[in-house]
Amino acid sequence: MYFNPSVAIIADIEKYYDYLTSAMDYEMLKDVGTDLLLYYIDDIRLRRPEMYDCPQSSSTLTIDDQLNILVCCGMDRYVKDAVLGNLLYMTLEEIRFAKQNVDFCAKCR
Repeated sequence: MYFNPSVAIIADIEKYYDYLTSAMDYEMLKDVGTDLLLYYIDDIRLRRPEMYDCPQSSSTLTIDDQLNILVCCGMDRYVKDAVLGNLLYMTLEEIRFAKQNVDFCAKCR
């Protein structure tokens, strides 16, 4: 069987920000680079368009086990400001507005 890795993410949003801002502990950075094959992320970030539109804000809906709508798949309901509302109590228009007006996303851009 041939293994061809194509996608890997850091699911802990704070550790992901540490990686993006070069604040991650060196030993953890080594482990992440080896274990998750993230060596290509810097190249991707350099090539992406200046006005990049993250699919998490426009075409993806992340919902947890309690039907909370989350900013993106890289966080859970325990991250401050990660919950946009509850699927049962929001209209489609409210969901779209909330996802398009998230200050939190500026950290990834």
